[in-house]
Amino acid sequence: MAIGSIRRIVRGGWSMKISLSQEQRPVLGQKMQMSMQLLQMNAMELDTHLRNLALENPLIDIKPPESGIECSLRAVPTGSRSKSKQDGDAPEFLRPAQNYESLRDSIREQIAGLRVPEMMRRELSYLSGEMDERGYLPPDCIQPSIFCSSRERYENAVKVFQSLEPAGVGARSLSECLCIQLRRKGCEDDLPYTICGGYLDRLAKGQLNHI
Repeated sequence: MAIGSIRRIVRGGWSMKISLSQEQRPVLGQKMQMSMQLLQMNAMELDTHLRNLALENPLIDIKPPESGIECSLRAVPTGSRSKSKQDGDAPEFLRPAQNYESLRDSIREQIAGLRVPEMMRRELSYLSGEMDERGYLPPDCIQPSIFCSSRERYENAVKVFQSLEPAGVGARSLSECLCIQLRRKGCEDDLPYTICGGYLDRLAKGQLNHI
């Protein structure tokens, strides 16, 4: 995608427009533009930006992280999506994370309430034990005694696991986590999936001409 294409993209919304040559190109909306700007900021610039936002909006309260900044998943009790909306519109992966035990307990409670075969429930319970403190699964955690060395059974179990709350839990990479959240929000545009699938590193470095 050329630089000229990026410039055309940044001017539009999530829609399609027709150029003079009758070509259709996907265009980025204001939220994606803001995301790109934030990703290009260093720590000091981001801190200044957030403090300016807090001065402009008294409802914004900035709290320093306890031990560094980390992209984590927040434990959400079963059936509490409507409540999480009241907490604000920030993506779940940007909200403060609860401790690992709370997240794991929430996941296991959801697994217990699923109407699935007992074999699938055992597989899901195994995956919950493999999940790290951020809610991620290892890239490949096929246990022969659990999945009978079947890649299909493993992938099916992971798919069910990724349907649990919060959106993005069970992902095996940041890219997969973001794609899960996009699907959960009903996004049907190809561009954000393409960016998440292969251009996150370049986007974070501000290398838009390589996208």
